[in-house]
Amino acid sequence: MPNPSNEPSLTPSADSPGQKAEKVRAGKGVVSIIGGIAVVFLCIFVGIIGYALIFGLSQ
Repeated sequence: MPNPSNEPSLTPSADSPGQKAEKVRAGKGVVSIIGGIAVVFLCIFVGIIGYALIFGLSQ
């Protein structure tokens, strides 16, 4: 098992604490937007299935 303190891909960030906070905030915003889009498409999908079940079975 590699030593975590000697792992080359785990170099410490050179960003200041303010820059880190800004990146975290931006990342959370991107995740929120993607999650919102996913919820919209899920609602559309459920609506289409519901419409097909209601009006498809009535004929």
